[in-house]
Amino acid sequence: MDNQLVISGSPATVRDQLKEAVKKLRVGNLMVLLHIGSMPHELTLKNIDLFSREVMPHLHDIWDDEWDNHWWPEKLKGKRRLAGAAV
Repeated sequence: MDNQLVISGSPATVRDQLKEAVKKLRVGNLMVLLHIGSMPHELTLKNIDLFSREVMPHLHDIWDDEWDNHWWPEKLKGKRRLAGAAV
């Protein structure tokens, strides 16, 4: 964790550390591991929920003004919304 090879903590801590890492490393796509080893199913679901609600929405627009992702599927480009959110 000291070398930021693993980012963990509260949603706010993860959000802040990921924002810093994304900008420092200039990455546009992340692969996150939200299940580790023998983590119980319920804890994995909680981890996925926290990440999707409290971390991911804050990362979506980091590069919107500076970078066009040529590898992102055309049909998925445009404004993003959370699943279940009102249209």
